[in-house]
Amino acid sequence: MNRGILLLFIIMASITACGPSKSDRLIQELNQKEHDDSVKRVAEDEMKHKIEMRFALNDSIKRDKIEISNLKKSIDNAKSEFEVQTDKLARIKEFKFLRASSEREREIRNQVDVINKVESLKDELANKLVNLQVKLDYFNSEVQKYTDNVR
Repeated sequence: MNRGILLLFIIMASITACGPSKSDRLIQELNQKEHDDSVKRVAEDEMKHKIEMRFALNDSIKRDKIEISNLKKSIDNAKSEFEVQTDKLARIKEFKFLRASSEREREIRNQVDVINKVESLKDELANKLVNLQVKLDYFNSEVQKYTDNVR
């Protein structure tokens, strides 16, 4: 019987000795809570950053769309101006009474220079438009990344 009681006492002592004490459990719980709070703060900060980036990208997209619209109008104006200047060149090339051939050639050269400048401007605007559309496509893909992760 003494052996049974002794064995029971040893088993009870070993069971209570195996587990953490109440203070150890409180410390573990506090550490776990601090860890969970830290993870939560990091996740909230990351979500806030993603939302801010999405809004910033959307603002850039809006500005770029306005600029694209303005560039398209400018290109249309340059095309119209090109046509006007080309028509003017055709009129310069026509025969005019009492105009010297040297004057005619000078007017033609000047008009060709004007046409070349208008064409260069049109090409420059077209290149800006292409670059801006590439930039806009990039921003749209970036917004999609942030949108997919925020939902």
